Amino acid sequence: MSDLVVIVTVLGASALAITLIVALNAFMGGWTPARLDDESSIGSRISVDVLGFAPGAHQVLDSDRRAGLVFDQSGERLGLAVCRGDKITVRALRPSDIRAVSVSGADLVLALEDFTFPEATLRLKYAQLAKRWANDIERFGAATQAGMSHAEPA
Repeated sequence: MSDLVVIVTVLGASALAITLIVALNAFMGGWTPARLDDESSIGSRISVDVLGFAPGAHQVLDSDRRAGLVFDQSGERLGLAVCRGDKITVRALRPSDIRAVSVSGADLVLALEDFTFPEATLRLKYAQLAKRWANDIERFGAATQAGMSHAEPA
């Protein structure tokens, strides 16, 4: 057999094998993005990764079910869960971890002091809810910095 035929055969077989692996991955759900089931799944997911995090009742899930916030029962931490691809990234934030919070329409934007995860955007159902959460987060920072405990918003 000529060298050219061997090379073409090897390249063709390799391309076919890669195509089959990609198709199998897609068929098995390899590109299914992660979603949070409901508001209670936010705290549950954070509790798995953050030792001692006890989710409180004050929580919100964004309209795409791809991000959520929940205050810890003690009011000392704010739990954040964000779906990134097929994984869920979680953070238990203290006031010093939040650089800024802003609202743009129904989007709640958290700027974080975390170079691996500098910003999180939650698309909430309506603008008033985003404003209310921005105020709650600002109070959370002010109350904790003032030394108050149990600063969970009402």
